[in-house]
Amino acid sequence: MLTMNRNCNLIPYPFSFEGFSGCCQFNSSISVNGDVNECYISSANSLIQVYNFVFTKVSDAAVKVQTKIVSEDKYQDCDLSIKDSYYLEINESGALIFSGTQSGLFYGLITLVQLLMNGSKIDCCKIYDKPQYEWRGLMLDTARTFYSTAFIKKVLRLCAFHKMNRFHWHLTDDQGWRIFIDDYPLLTEIGSVRKANTNPPSHVGDYDGVKFDRYFYTDEEIKDIVSYAEAYNIEIIPEVEFPGHSTALLAAYPEYGCTKGPYSVETRFGIFDDVLCLGNDRVFDLYKSILTKVTKLFKSDYIHIGGDECPTTNWKKCPACQKRISDLKLKNESELQSWGTQKITDLLVSLGKKPIGWDEVLDNTATIPLSKEVVVQSWRGIEGGEKASSLDHKVIMSPGAFCYLDHKTLASVEEPGRLAVLTLEETYNFSPVTKNMSAKSADFIMGGEATLFTEEIPYSRIAEYLLLPRLCSLAECMWLNPDCKNWERFSASLPEHKQKLSRSGYIHS
Repeated sequence: MLTMNRNCNLIPYPFSFEGFSGCCQFNSSISVNGDVNECYISSANSLIQVYNFVFTKVSDAAVKVQTKIVSEDKYQDCDLSIKDSYYLEINESGALIFSGTQSGLFYGLITLVQLLMNGSKIDCCKIYDKPQYEWRGLMLDTARTFYSTAFIKKVLRLCAFHKMNRFHWHLTDDQGWRIFIDDYPLLTEIGSVRKANTNPPSHVGDYDGVKFDRYFYTDEEIKDIVSYAEAYNIEIIPEVEFPGHSTALLAAYPEYGCTKGPYSVETRFGIFDDVLCLGNDRVFDLYKSILTKVTKLFKSDYIHIGGDECPTTNWKKCPACQKRISDLKLKNESELQSWGTQKITDLLVSLGKKPIGWDEVLDNTATIPLSKEVVVQSWRGIEGGEKASSLDHKVIMSPGAFCYLDHKTLASVEEPGRLAVLTLEETYNFSPVTKNMSAKSADFIMGGEATLFTEEIPYSRIAEYLLLPRLCSLAECMWLNPDCKNWERFSASLPEHKQKLSRSGYIHS
């Protein structure tokens, strides 16, 4: 039964909520003491500053918000041993936030932020909250459309506000290479620039409020964004495509393609035959330099290697690729990709990282099985995730029918978006664990990711419109126990939640 307490208007909804009599009046300046990191207080402030509240870290006992890391597993019968879990109590004196981890204290603060957005007087309540999944992510494609660092930070704040903790950064594709590699400077000098005006031209004015004279991210910008994300308890996972979606790379260094070019950075969108030549040993020297640089810039244990939509057309005609297939006694050209994936996996493991690949990395692996080190991201449906989990691979679920936010929100020619329609209610039906999975397979499901590919999203304000409010829905699906989900409650909470988003400067549908 739904309670009428206004504290219920939370997205994602907490695992357990109990209201009781009384309320607490908060002033605009809210003192915080205890164990919570100051960077998390600063991040919470950035989310609520437009509401004219500010959290201030103090050492005295007369405080409104007390935070504590608990050493025992339970507090008031709440299991706080689960990462990111927390206990939040609002009483007439103020708020108590307890957790076994710093991240849990942060999410307790995020819940308090949402409550304060309902008004300075908060009804007394007790909330015990824990995530259903460890991986709660969003993928943003900045290869097809190059977005400003200011917008990326805005997206990171949006993720944190909804208790999402992974940001998958799609940095390379046929239409652009967005990360500078010292040993191969042409990757950005040539590979970041499209001849057709499919990105807003930087030389004629502002783009998202920032002057641009280039279409790639500097080392300093990447380090700054990684640090910024850390303060919001978000891990950034970079993606560097291999071996397909490589036209921008080949435009810069044509010697790594089967035909040797000429190539140009693609202005079209789709799947292209010009992919990396896996008969050329120097391709792996190139990727050693690329991935070594990437590991220095990104702190995540994971690096995404793509692996999707790689045609074998040119491999069939390439003498070097055919020799490789013959030497390795492979059955066909498709198995050549499995061999290449294993080479890149070995390289990443030697660099201390774990690879993630789109679910095509599972295909054609009879001769060369996919290493258990590889996390499979299932996008073509749920089947890839079901197969991977049954083979004891860790899995991230991103089926297009539920998670692809570049799809239209409504079936109208007036709406932005492409390829299909994905409604808000359909996203709310998403579950990373499917009915066909055994309990053993379900244990390999790390969680899920919303994805925003940007082939037809030339401006960040359009991106926001496509993200919201469907991202709110997916965030709840990745945080909340499926048994606690309730579409009626969620949809009833949404109008006020949209007001919060609007006041915070976000555009939504």
